[in-house]
Amino acid sequence: MKKKETKVIKILDEFTVVINAGATDVQLNDKIIIFEPGPTINDLDGTELGRYDFKKAELIVTEVYPNFAIAKHLKEGNAFSLAKNLTGTTFMSNGPLVVNKNEITKISPKNPSIVVGDLVKLI
Repeated sequence: MKKKETKVIKILDEFTVVINAGATDVQLNDKIIIFEPGPTINDLDGTELGRYDFKKAELIVTEVYPNFAIAKHLKEGNAFSLAKNLTGTTFMSNGPLVVNKNEITKISPKNPSIVVGDLVKLI
């Protein structure tokens, strides 16, 4: 039997969503991402390597019920880390790569906004 896809089933406010995964699927403080499936990525010889998913948001599970959970858009980390506060990570850009601009393939999500029905996965 195919496992049910986890999805956003309600948007409670600009910080909080309800997902259709409960106590057997997620735990308190689990990290999840809300994403949109993107295009298949192929190797140069045409071999399918996988799918590039567009991450819409990273959230933390804050409440777990038997059949659903509440997740919030929260940050973790040192409040005094300027790099983390500005970029969401301790890594900073090292500047652009020197690339052949004719070989840039732009890919972008169809809808960058979070909507009911968006897919969710545990990270």
